[in-house]
Amino acid sequence: MTTATKITLARIALIPVFIVTFLVEFPYHYLISGLVYILSASTDWVDGAIARKTGTVTNLGRILDPVADKALSISAMILFIGGKVFYFEIAFIVMISIMIFRELSISIMRLYVLYHGKTLAADALGKIKTIFLNIAVPVLVIDKQFEYLETFNAVWKWIGCSLFFIAFVMTVVSGINYLVKNKQVVNECREKDKNVEENNDDN
Repeated sequence: MTTATKITLARIALIPVFIVTFLVEFPYHYLISGLVYILSASTDWVDGAIARKTGTVTNLGRILDPVADKALSISAMILFIGGKVFYFEIAFIVMISIMIFRELSISIMRLYVLYHGKTLAADALGKIKTIFLNIAVPVLVIDKQFEYLETFNAVWKWIGCSLFFIAFVMTVVSGINYLVKNKQVVNECREKDKNVEENNDDN
């Protein structure tokens, strides 16, 4: 197992720690949860850089890396539903639903083409989305720790909500861009499946 893959697995292992520290009440648990999220999210850049530098990019890494990213972000968004971390709670819940649908759809599509030995073209907008989301989440989590500081809480929450809204817009735009850029690859995989089915029917 490569060093990059071990770091990716460590990121996955930190997800339940993030969830537990968010839900279980103890002194400064929101602050700790936010810091755990930052630590977990930051490893995304580390494992990718190591894999490229050492030439140890593997199929397992290609599968686990996006799975770890999506599991972390989706876990945070699910925790946020009804968690009173946003202004305009209902609107943000709708945004979260759309974002989760997008993340799952892209993940399924990525695994589908990888099964056929192909990869999807990277999307810079998706990376920008990830940056904004990975800043917004810990800001909103840590904000809950200091709700008793009214002025700080108000300003910090507005910052977090604004960053999250930008992440939402980038999620939608990058999702559409991702589908357009990779339409041909997906169609090639579907055509291959169709030909296999036709051959099986003929046999």
